[in-house]
Amino acid sequence: MAQLRRHKMFHDERDLDKSILQFTQAIFHPFHPGPVTKYGPNQIVAFFFHHTLMSSRPVVGNIKYCIKYFYYLQDLSLEAFGVARDEVTAWVVYALSLQTRSGSADMKTSLRQMAVLCRELLTSGDLTELPALAIKALARAVVDSPLAELDTQPLDQLIECLREANARLPDFHSLPSALSWCLYMRFKATKSNVDYDDAITILDKIIASHSLADDPDLLSRAQAAANLAAMLGYRRFDFYGNPDYLEEAIFRRRAHLSTVLNIRTIILSFKT
Repeated sequence: MAQLRRHKMFHDERDLDKSILQFTQAIFHPFHPGPVTKYGPNQIVAFFFHHTLMSSRPVVGNIKYCIKYFYYLQDLSLEAFGVARDEVTAWVVYALSLQTRSGSADMKTSLRQMAVLCRELLTSGDLTELPALAIKALARAVVDSPLAELDTQPLDQLIECLREANARLPDFHSLPSALSWCLYMRFKATKSNVDYDDAITILDKIIASHSLADDPDLLSRAQAAANLAAMLGYRRFDFYGNPDYLEEAIFRRRAHLSTVLNIRTIILSFKT
């Protein structure tokens, strides 16, 4: 794991090669089924990282086989080896997110599968470590995916899942962003003012909590939220032609422009 981290920092292929080799050895290492820390070292973790790294070498392997094997492991009883079902489920979600973001799978199918698995994790009651990271991976996959290709059925599943996750994990900044994007896409399909109001409420909270921060990442979130709110405003006016909706759309775009100026000021102050 340490060599994998060093590879991500310095991009030295030797670290990647050594990490793959050591994960390969770890798969065959006789781990004790005795007391281990939850989500601690085991063959499952080694197996996942081995196949994930190998999938970056298209000639050698592909992440789809890793997903296939994890689905198989979900049906086995691995408690004796210190591996909980939630752990395997979380690895499936993480692997699906990698596949979705790489564009090597059907996005609609992958996001639907991830939503179903994350709902399972949310009902387990344990949202520490891996389950929480899996839900965060779903949110990132949603934000990085071209949601315009989705129809309302997977959007409904994603919205239900992200609503619950946002309520259970309020400190995960990526969840409100992902939920607001899904609501925006469903609003475009259904023209429902309920979806519009829900999305705007979430976006206003993001803008209010992040627009005054000194952190460029949080400012970027506020800027993205303000932009999406402006897009929502103009889309609603296009749908209904109501002059009041046009006034709100103009107000939203001005608010977005102010966040752009704020983040530029902060960046310039960091440079000086």
